[in-house]
Amino acid sequence: MGKERGRGAGMAGGAAVAAGLLFLALGATTPADAASFDCRTPANPTEKAICADPQLDRLDREHNRIAKALILRMQQAGNYTQALQYVQDSEERWKKERNACRTDPFCITAAYARRLAVLNGCFYPDRPAKTAPAPDASGQSSNPPKCEPITPRPKEPSKEDNVANKHKDNLTTYKADLINYVQEITKYNQAHLQISDQGIKQMNVFEGVSLCLYNDSNNYATIGIGHLVKYKSFSELRKSTPPTDWLKYKNGISIEQVHQYKREDIKMKVLDNIYGRITVKLGQCQMDALLSFLFNAGPGKPPHFWKLINGCEWSKVGQKMEEYIRGGAGLPKRRKAEAATWDSCKYEQGEPQMVTCCKYNAKDSNESFTAKCGQGDAIGNIINEPKIKEAKS
Repeated sequence: MGKERGRGAGMAGGAAVAAGLLFLALGATTPADAASFDCRTPANPTEKAICADPQLDRLDREHNRIAKALILRMQQAGNYTQALQYVQDSEERWKKERNACRTDPFCITAAYARRLAVLNGCFYPDRPAKTAPAPDASGQSSNPPKCEPITPRPKEPSKEDNVANKHKDNLTTYKADLINYVQEITKYNQAHLQISDQGIKQMNVFEGVSLCLYNDSNNYATIGIGHLVKYKSFSELRKSTPPTDWLKYKNGISIEQVHQYKREDIKMKVLDNIYGRITVKLGQCQMDALLSFLFNAGPGKPPHFWKLINGCEWSKVGQKMEEYIRGGAGLPKRRKAEAATWDSCKYEQGEPQMVTCCKYNAKDSNESFTAKCGQGDAIGNIINEPKIKEAKS
């Protein structure tokens, strides 16, 4: 691969300390460890930053050593075709994430730390492929976990198994145990039923993202991924006294805020309505697929889902997801992706349709604002709001 690198200016003091701690955890690299690229021809600002900093240089060499060793061992094993392809593809995706850091040493260090954690903890090149499938992009194994109850359900006492005068006492104990059982199940659900970042990214692909306000199909002000701001239209929001929500959102929000709102909406619309219904342990991929499905279809639909999940009939769950299509031309593709995530931890790859925002100027005409901001149909709902009202009337 690359040649010996030059030694330029080091990190700032804080970054050096953080990187130093990471290197202690990883272990020292040797001079023989090859770099992943040639510092005589760095391809981007991130590679230049790595070449100029001895700490980042060591981290890159450690990553390259582990990645190459893993790939070689998979090639020698001869039964890792699919897993090997995943490792190679995921390396390329990770490099794009690392390069997005540009010259930020903290960001670059964190990127290497995340990747090393995945390479060291999620791939098992010495085991047969069927027992160690490639993980998805979030590090989850593609094997669903063994179906087991969160906690054993108390057994109701039988009259035939008890002396008549003791049955009443046994029944009282059973009812108390049942209450504790429900509380324990609900507590477990609240702690573990959460969607991952990878799950939200897959939902983004199908739902689209708007960083600025728009009116939804009901003419209500909305932002992000269908996050309701107010039961008012965009123009009504702007004319409110005081215009609190308008001032808060008029220049748009960040993608981080979009994901925060999405988590809040999933909790309010789905999670708060299903706590206690799931009595078995689920893997993260299954949770992601289930919450995406229920957020779109509704938390009470279809009712037979709970019986299939809690009865460990997991092979039928993905099939039922694909079959449950109620309106929307894009739903079959979404249902297929949700089923694939549930069955084998495969996430749909792609970028969401993104509507970005620019600063609104009240003096802009509809035409000049649209031209300046370069928005699409979503912002058109705002700009052409009077026309929408005329059409409805």
